[in-house]
Amino acid sequence: TLVKPEAFAYLRKSGALVAEQSRSRSARCPTWTVSEDEYRRFDNCYVTYALLSKETGVGVKGIGVRLREAGIDPAFPSKDTMQFIVRRADLVRCPELAAGSSAL
Repeated sequence: TLVKPEAFAYLRKSGALVAEQSRSRSARCPTWTVSEDEYRRFDNCYVTYALLSKETGVGVKGIGVRLREAGIDPAFPSKDTMQFIVRRADLVRCPELAAGSSAL
């Protein structure tokens, strides 16, 4: 999914991604774990520009241009996630990207 730490924190706090916190005795900071089912659910619903670029072969800047032209807005505020994440379901409005997206 290629989610940055800032995005992970935002998605977890907003409830868009469920993760469990654990703390080992030797670790100074907590570890967050996402179940495989939750990962699949999230990956089937959302995609980052970076992953969409890998899936389609279109550069990240090209992805942004195409999505803006199709009127597809980010699913979450990029100022909070520090990256662009879109709903895979919205990609139907941009057929050239939807065709290469693996989860559709």
